[in-house]
Amino acid sequence: MDTVAALIRRGDKLFLTREDEDDENLSEISGEIERGNTHREALREKVRQEVGIEVEIEEKIKKVDNSENRKHWYLVEEVKQSEENPDPDKIQSNQNGEWVQITETSKMHDRTAEFSEKHREELRN
Repeated sequence: MDTVAALIRRGDKLFLTREDEDDENLSEISGEIERGNTHREALREKVRQEVGIEVEIEEKIKKVDNSENRKHWYLVEEVKQSEENPDPDKIQSNQNGEWVQITETSKMHDRTAEFSEKHREELRN
């Protein structure tokens, strides 16, 4: 199964969400790639569903293989203000998301913290 993961960046911060209301840790926005969709289409759709914004895909950071599963990590940024996206700062999250410093790994889910630590320089550039 292939999944995509979005790390939404604004300066030195990432917007991360909680997987459920009881979860204290924050994680990347991720979801399965549906048949017929490209990684980019799946990524944009997942971010749109989760937080209600349009994003520009900056770069693919890494592909992680775990036996049957492959997760494709992407760095994304909010789309600038336009007629289609009148309020780019308005992030709506169904999962209680928040902006955190890239270095605030204690607030992150283990897999997100590990990824952030390994790829810190790529995330900052």
